[in-house]
Amino acid sequence: MALIGGAVLARYMLPAVPLVIVLAVSTLWRRLSFWPAAVAAVGFAFVTAWFFNPPYGFSPEDNLAYRDYVILHEDGAHFLEARYPMARVLTAWPASDELTRLWLGYITRPVQVVRIEDFSLDDVISAAEFRANFEVVVIFSTKYEPAHSLFDRWKSWVDLKTRFFGFHHDMPPSAVAQILGGKAVFSESRKEADLSADDINFCHRVPGGKLHIDWIPKVETGISVLAGCIVG
Repeated sequence: MALIGGAVLARYMLPAVPLVIVLAVSTLWRRLSFWPAAVAAVGFAFVTAWFFNPPYGFSPEDNLAYRDYVILHEDGAHFLEARYPMARVLTAWPASDELTRLWLGYITRPVQVVRIEDFSLDDVISAAEFRANFEVVVIFSTKYEPAHSLFDRWKSWVDLKTRFFGFHHDMPPSAVAQILGGKAVFSESRKEADLSADDINFCHRVPGGKLHIDWIPKVETGISVLAGCIVG
């Protein structure tokens, strides 16, 4: 189930992980004369997987991609709270919880949120029908999609994931902004080892407004911020 993007998350198996490790090492010790090398190879693969994403869909919390995910959402929440503290915000989970639950640590006061399931074409078109209910849209990657998936070239595989596990393709921010009649005012992405971990974008619906955009580079490697402000 985890391979095809199901709901099985690694954290649910944490209580059993020590037992599995003990049994695996015991089996290698009994079956292989070179068991120390085998254990070292497995340990090396385990540590490597912290930094490199697999060629299939997975939960970002399974490796250090989740650190990028949290940092991006923190930056987005800070930008939103500073620029649009009273705005009604359209977004999806988990950003919908991050902007409403103070104990998560992303904001200092709750934001009014209009929640959608994801940023697929169907959900964005549905949101366009009640666009009067929000002023700002927070867009981010709701699923990890590798650039070159090993399995998504097979239609039956994609149909299986779509039917049982809610697989979908998030629309690019520019397309979401166009459908909702908005303008991009903030964009940030983080890349580690040439692999995009996640991205977060804002578009602000301002009828008749003009957009002035400034590029603001950050010092950290692989990070860039596109910040914009609406001018009358």
